[in-house]
Amino acid sequence: MVDERWQRHGIGAWALRALERAAALAGLQRLYGEVLEDNAPMLGLMQRCTYTLDSDPEGSRLVRAHCRFDPSTPTPARARRGVLSWLVTGLRGSAAAAAR
Repeated sequence: MVDERWQRHGIGAWALRALERAAALAGLQRLYGEVLEDNAPMLGLMQRCTYTLDSDPEGSRLVRAHCRFDPSTPTPARARRGVLSWLVTGLRGSAAAAAR
């Protein structure tokens, strides 16, 4: 969750993309989540990030969001050392780029 004062600054999209990279490096083939049907900002973000949105078949107020990763994309060798080390390195790089 991003504090209201910081919404619409790209933080949610950045966090979602970082999660996607970490998941792909971990060997996952898809991400899946549920969003409340009245959470228009989050649903919009999911659509902009090319997630497929489906109604919950159980009739709840949830929308299912999912994204598949391309299995043919090569996984960097550094992923074998662990996703956490990759994520820390990526976060450091993002912080340095933001400071420029």
